Amino acid sequence: MPAPRGKNDYRNQNPQNFRVQGSQSYGSIAQGFTHNPLCGKCGKLHLGECRVGTNLCYKCGRTGNFSKECPKNR
Repeated sequence: MPAPRGKNDYRNQNPQNFRVQGSQSYGSIAQGFTHNPLCGKCGKLHLGECRVGTNLCYKCGRTGNFSKECPKNR
C-alpha cells in the first residue's frame, strides 16, 4: 500500500490531471456562441438600431428618461 500523500505532494502536478471525467472544458462550452454584430456608429456590439446621439433611453427606447432612471429597472 502506498504512503498517504500530503497537500504539498501535488503542487508540481498538471491541473488537467485532476479534471473530473466527463466534464467539459471552457472551450467546448463556448462553441456555438455568436456575438452581436459590431455597430458602425458607436463601435459596440449590439443588436437593433443604435441609440447613440439620440435622446432615447438605451433600455426602453422611449424619450423622457435615460437608462439610469428607466421604468424597466423596477
